[in-house]
Parts: sequence; C-alpha cells; structure tokens
Amino acid sequence: MVGKDALAESDKITLETAKLLREDYLAQNAFTP
Repeated sequence: MVGKDALAESDKITLETAKLLREDYLAQNAFTP
C-alpha cells in the first residue's frame, strides 16, 4: 500500500473528490425511504 504522499497532486484531488461524492451519495440514499 502506497501512502497518500507518494501520489501525484492530481491523484490526491481525484481521491478526495471521489470520497466526497461517495459520502454525499451514501448520505442521500440513507434518507431515501
């Protein structure tokens, strides 16, 4: 497993964006009956 520091700056941004999108998506689904 490679640490986040080894990733390129653009890869860090991609990871952060994906994480935020996933959390928002899961949060929306949690409130959907």
